Amino acid sequence: IEAGLEVEITAEDPPGTQVEKQDTKAVLPDSSKTLISALDLDSSGSMGSNDPQKLRKAAAKQFVDELGADDQVGVFDFGAGKTGLFSSTRMLSDFTTDKAKAKAAIEEIKASGGTPMYKSIVEVLLYFNKKFAAGSSNRALVVLGDGKPNGGGTLVAACATAKTAGIPINTVGF
Repeated sequence: IEAGLEVEITAEDPPGTQVEKQDTKAVLPDSSKTLISALDLDSSGSMGSNDPQKLRKAAAKQFVDELGADDQVGVFDFGAGKTGLFSSTRMLSDFTTDKAKAKAAIEEIKASGGTPMYKSIVEVLLYFNKKFAAGSSNRALVVLGDGKPNGGGTLVAACATAKTAGIPINTVGF
């Protein structure tokens, strides 16, 4: 498979959502560019029962292990508080090539608090887009959680922010 290959995808709205249906174009990343990714993990109280084995942390660490030497990853979470510039997100590790540092940040995640998932997605995307210009690298946001937001924000705002920034959102549910 070659970079630049385009795939057209049409998807139905999930039940109960009011997202406008759109055709989506997926393009394979340019393999000559580094990957810069942000991991945004759900650390809300519901994860204590929805992910008692902490599989989201194991999956995030495995993701970090698969990164190339020049790839960067930032580690964020939502539900357990906020740091710095953020109102609904903690930055546990800024973008780094240091895999041990990223995995240590992932290990800090605990289950407590509400689930401001959509607000956190928007905050991480805005921060990400300011740090790394579009086209300079392959960029991606990976959200790991139970998919049950209750802390404000909207799916529409999260998707609009991702589209404007040109950063795809990948989700892993637990």
